[in-house]
Amino acid sequence: LCQMIYTSTSAPSVTLADKIKVASYSVSNCKELGLTGRVLVVPEMALNILEGDGAIFVPVEAIKDDALIDLLIIHQSQPITEREFEDYSVWMTYKPEVPMRGVHRLTPENFEVALPKNLPLKTRLFVDANFRLTEFAA
Repeated sequence: LCQMIYTSTSAPSVTLADKIKVASYSVSNCKELGLTGRVLVVPEMALNILEGDGAIFVPVEAIKDDALIDLLIIHQSQPITEREFEDYSVWMTYKPEVPMRGVHRLTPENFEVALPKNLPLKTRLFVDANFRLTEFAA
């Protein structure tokens, strides 16, 4: 069992509608693969925390090669003794028009709920520096 934390940015041509479709697809795909985790999305980037067996490296390699992704940086990959998350979900600062299973609106009020309780310090500092949700509250 391992956990991987990475950030990704979308290619310049990716629209908001594209991002919402990807969020829905990733929830469905990760459930099928038995992966758990969280994705926190602001317009410019996504912080991805993915948990599963060694097979998590396969979808990450596919994401790196995806034309919708401009940049993917793996920050941490480590063995874990138990999962931090019960499921896989995507939390975005913008809300899809149609409700989607596992896709949530990320707000300053629910931000801590979306994050794992045991987030590594380095990742917590990264989140604090890059996810200023008051800018996106609407």
